[in-house]
Amino acid sequence: MGGGIVPRFADFFANSGFRSSFERKGRFEPYLRAIPTFLITHRHPALLGLARMSGLASGPMTQQPTLAMGIEA
Repeated sequence: MGGGIVPRFADFFANSGFRSSFERKGRFEPYLRAIPTFLITHRHPALLGLARMSGLASGPMTQQPTLAMGIEA
């Protein structure tokens, strides 16, 4: 998840019912349960990716991801 609004409410998003609603799709539930949901918090993720691809940036591209089902530490 990314964009201008959702990252501003990371704690709310992490504790919301989004993940259970995402998974609860009848026969597709086992398939959807295996798909992780991440919250993009970097201010310019596209530019970070471009810099990494061009060789201008090195090292890990992300911090510890925030999952919709809770915040991973």
